[in-house]
This record gives sequence, C-alpha cells and structure tokens, in this order.
Amino acid sequence: MKKNKNYINNKTLYNEIIRWYESGEEEIPDTITLGIIQICERLGSKGNFRGYTYIDEMIASALESCIIALKNKKFDPERTENPFAYFTQIAWNDFIKIINDEKKESYVKHKSLELHMIDMMLTGDVSEAPTLDSSGRNDDLIEKFESKKK
Repeated sequence: MKKNKNYINNKTLYNEIIRWYESGEEEIPDTITLGIIQICERLGSKGNFRGYTYIDEMIASALESCIIALKNKKFDPERTENPFAYFTQIAWNDFIKIINDEKKESYVKHKSLELHMIDMMLTGDVSEAPTLDSSGRNDDLIEKFESKKK
C-alpha cells in the first residue's frame, strides 16, 4: 500500500504543538489545524464510517472537539509524544457519539410513526394512515434499539 506523502507526520505535529504552546499565541497555527483536519477526514474515510450518510457531520463534530482540546491545551506533551493517537481517539469518540445520536433519532422517528399508525387504526381513521414497507425494517429497527436499552 502506497502512503500518501501529504499525510501528517506525527513527530512534526508534536513539535508544532510544543512550539505553539511555548509561543503563547492564541491562534492555532495552520500546520496544526491542517494536521487535525487530515486526521478527522482520514478517519472518516475508513470502512468503519464511510458508509454513513451523515459522515460530514461526524467529521465536523470531531474537528470541533479536537480544536477545543487544542485551545484548552488538553494534549500533554510530557505525558505522550503521540498527538496523532490523541486526536484520533478524540475524533473516534465523536464519530461513535454521532452514530449513537443518529440511531436514537432514527428510533424516535420510527417509533413515532408506529404509534401514530396504531392511533389511526384505533380511531378507525385508516384512510390517511401512512403505510410501512412490508420488509419489517421498521419493526427490526425499533426492536434492536429497545433491546439495547434493557
């Protein structure tokens, strides 16, 4: 597998972060920002995540969390010399959080539709009731989410 020459160098990123910490400047240098962007975008292209329709939201959330961690100087150069792993973990956690949030939103949407249909059937107003596909996807999604909560 050929490595992309434009991908970040961990040691360079580490040195840039130390230099920025020591400078006391407020603004994060472009080299560090570019490294964080590359980490988040490359993680988003991994097989674990690339099939999600909301991948852009996942990347944006991860970028925000990484930048906040940088601004608050959460990366401790005395503890580790691996900013790549540190920021990749932050991005990973954000990706998982967005996936879980989206699953919950999907559950709420499907459960609401199911309850609405039941209400319409009970009141006898089935003429305008929405129909679900007969594949059982709605039931499967609801069951899967509810079984995890138990």
